[in-house]
Amino acid sequence: MKKLVLLFFFILIQFPVFKWGFFAHKKINKQAVYLLPKKMNAFFLANISLIEEKAVDADPRRHSDEDEEPKHYIDIDFTV
Repeated sequence: MKKLVLLFFFILIQFPVFKWGFFAHKKINKQAVYLLPKKMNAFFLANISLIEEKAVDADPRRHSDEDEEPKHYIDIDFTV
């Protein structure tokens, strides 16, 4: 399964991707639960619908709060 996810990722980066969208955020979070180690899996499977639902909470806030936009993305190159 992990190999399939990696293959899908590498195929995806070959094409221009502009937005994830709400649907993709939810599906990625849901699929991530199935890739967790078995010891963690039970807790997250019990809460999978909540995890899927809450995956997009920051997105609507980004459009309604101007201070949220800069915080929405991870700035990996940021140094202090």
